[in-house]
Amino acid sequence: MSRGLLSCAVVAVLACPLTAGAVLIDYGTAEAVSFRSCIPGATACDGASAAVEIVYGGYPGATTSEASGTVAGFGEASGYVSLSGFAGEPTLGAYAIGDVGARVNTNSIGVQRYTYVGSAPTTRTWEGVLSYSQDLSAPYPSPVGNGVLAALDVFTLPTAFIDVGDTAETNFFSLFNVSTLPGYTSLATTVFSDTSTNLDGEATVGVTVNLNPGDTVWVWGLLQTPATNGSSVDAFHTFTTSWDNTTDLIPAAIASVPEPTTLFLLALGLLGIGVARRGRARSQGDA
Repeated sequence: MSRGLLSCAVVAVLACPLTAGAVLIDYGTAEAVSFRSCIPGATACDGASAAVEIVYGGYPGATTSEASGTVAGFGEASGYVSLSGFAGEPTLGAYAIGDVGARVNTNSIGVQRYTYVGSAPTTRTWEGVLSYSQDLSAPYPSPVGNGVLAALDVFTLPTAFIDVGDTAETNFFSLFNVSTLPGYTSLATTVFSDTSTNLDGEATVGVTVNLNPGDTVWVWGLLQTPATNGSSVDAFHTFTTSWDNTTDLIPAAIASVPEPTTLFLLALGLLGIGVARRGRARSQGDA
């Protein structure tokens, strides 16, 4: 799946507001948690309603973002992102539990600008290790979806800053839609998704780029956990990204708070236990 198709699919569900006041950033994080009703068709959830609730987290220029929500009859979800890698690489984590007839989703985004100050051309790889556990009721068509999705993009811009507005909402949509910025040029991009029940999932997602002395590049990481029609998706082990070699790569910022709150970790751990139990119950029922 290309970045363009990815953006179109999710934006079709979320809808995009206009940017408000200007705030310029060279790094950022954003989180959005949404709750919607399924619209039946050929499947039990061919479409999704307007949002019953969306919770945004992450203000312009924040190195960490977090958002959580619980809506009766729909489910619960929580996500976070932090620029807490060794060289300010994004770390993302999330979970979602959707009730029957509902779609619950998280969107965790981390953006970082790097300058290569080495004296010779080099090749570097940026990759993320994703661990997750999910119990899914069925696959559902785009843009509804079901199951974990992780994406990476390394790109360039003709300017040194991105205007993300001055609210958590405008910040989220600005960072989600970086591919629409004037002069955006992708150097490498990749998307991983899993739409099947997988109680012990793991994936390595990576891209490789060529860098010349003085180059400035941006990295963009996304983690989504849509849980549709009675599904649960748990990426509490996080999507942890890193460069294979950080020598002479200067990040715009590094987060001072590397981990989410204790309560958030507790919630993620409890969800992991719940997913495992649901998996065992399903296995026993199929037998």
